Amino acid sequence: MSSLAAREAYKDELTKLAADNANIICLEADLGGKEHPFQQSYPDRFFNLGIAELASVDIAAGLSKAGFVPFFSTFASFAALRAAEGVKLALGYMGENIKIVAAYGGVSGGWFGTTHHCLEDIAVIQTFQNIRIACPHGEAETRRVVQEAAASNEPYYIRLSRNDKFDSLARDEAGSCRELLFEGAVRSEAKLCLVSIGEQATEICSRIFQENERVNHAHLCYVDRDSLKRYKAELQAAAGTFLV
Repeated sequence: MSSLAAREAYKDELTKLAADNANIICLEADLGGKEHPFQQSYPDRFFNLGIAELASVDIAAGLSKAGFVPFFSTFASFAALRAAEGVKLALGYMGENIKIVAAYGGVSGGWFGTTHHCLEDIAVIQTFQNIRIACPHGEAETRRVVQEAAASNEPYYIRLSRNDKFDSLARDEAGSCRELLFEGAVRSEAKLCLVSIGEQATEICSRIFQENERVNHAHLCYVDRDSLKRYKAELQAAAGTFLV
């Protein structure tokens, strides 16, 4: 079991990256906790903007224009739906170097009620252009996605769950999370390939893969349109050994 949930891994990794990149700014919508590691390490680069998601995206756009790399974290439902116009304009149309980290994806914060459920966010963000969409699984993959986002000039939407802890699937040290990842060796005799994204779905598919030798398991981290097109070609190339 991993030591940190993805949401906590994001905070820790961003704090580490900020040590070598003075342009990284951390923006929170009042859900970062009382002892946010970034705030403790870099209080002058941490801003709790409260429950004002649309305004926060606009502020992030201004920071990006000034050469900073803003990471803005809030609930997925509020990032993708309440602030949809700002995301469409600032990230999609303008292509600003903004990284949105959307926790509580799906029903991972279910006890908050349906206002905080978010089943539509990926579909909504996919309709906008230019935005990389990542759904990492586990601590290691979350850290790698945050690293890739910080190093990229592209707008990012990173979807996380809440407090569940998972071990990421093994990935080559030199590999990128943008690459299609097959769990274990591809079984040429298998006639079915399970394709998973996100944390819970990947856990389910991984368990089926481990218990059934007649299936393969392919994990996707990035699910924006460009990435899905690339994955489709890779899966089709592998279809000579199994059916997808």
